[in-house]
Amino acid sequence: MPAYWVARSKVNDPVEYKKYTDLVPGIIAKYGGKVLARGGRFQIMEGPDKFHRFIVIEFPTFEQGVACFKSPEYDKAAAFRRSGAGEVETMTGRTADGRIETVRVVPDGSPVANYGFDVTPARLITGLITERGVIAASREALARAFPERAGAAE
Repeated sequence: MPAYWVARSKVNDPVEYKKYTDLVPGIIAKYGGKVLARGGRFQIMEGPDKFHRFIVIEFPTFEQGVACFKSPEYDKAAAFRRSGAGEVETMTGRTADGRIETVRVVPDGSPVANYGFDVTPARLITGLITERGVIAASREALARAFPERAGAAE
């Protein structure tokens, strides 16, 4: 039964993130993974506007998804993504006089990261919320909803 990486991210350092995205496709493929959705148009329907990139990757099995994430080659690539995380290093809020400020909440040089990844068994995902509505969580439904992208992740 398939399983999915469902990731959300905010790219704070495009140069570091590009190093990550250059390495990851081959690693994912090695474990049988296929990108179903990445980047593109989105709309935050509820909650904070914290993340600006959403990714869904399908693996043939839950075990293959976990093995990919725990693999030495993925860990090495993910270091580029993690180095630009930023979200857990800073906090943004309103001051007493109404100004919005961002402050660093950890000492300089502290090793921090915001992974934002889940590996979810397919049986627990019934639909995906997209700019074209809620669609069934299947390759076929994604192809029908986004015919212009059908086969793009193959």
